[in-house]
Amino acid sequence: MKFTELVLTFGIVAFLGVSSAGFLGNLPEMRLKSAAFKVYSMCVEARNIALRNDCYCGVIIDKTPDGTRFLIVRDKNFNGVHYREYLSGKDEIIDEGFVLEKNYPGVKLKKVGFSGRRVISFSPYLTSSNGSIYLETENPDIGIFRIKVYGKSFVLKPVKIFPDGSEVNYD
Repeated sequence: MKFTELVLTFGIVAFLGVSSAGFLGNLPEMRLKSAAFKVYSMCVEARNIALRNDCYCGVIIDKTPDGTRFLIVRDKNFNGVHYREYLSGKDEIIDEGFVLEKNYPGVKLKKVGFSGRRVISFSPYLTSSNGSIYLETENPDIGIFRIKVYGKSFVLKPVKIFPDGSEVNYD
């Protein structure tokens, strides 16, 4: 092997090592953002199902032995989406969803700020539950993601909250 080939090979390996170290350092933040947008997209999908099918639809937040499971459920008995009816099978599971801690290692549910605590409900009448879901990692320097649902206006917003309290809205 020539000296120039050796230097070139060493340069490529060094470049890849430096770039992968930066990538791995951002991995928890990328997982947090991905998890937040997954929950956000499930809420948008539930809202769209409610409008398309003229029925109540919701996102269930279920604590399981594996972790926090998010899934989409549709009302089948015309009284809205309720956690106890999901458990009994009266409300239909539309999307099996995901387990937060399994699919996004290092990300956890910090707080659910809805009156139902386990259900984010969307109606065909352009109304929904009102509240927020907060996701975080073990590292407080990364910040928190909040998915805010405005009940009367049917609007959803993912918001990144930084450690200093400043926010970025993803509209």
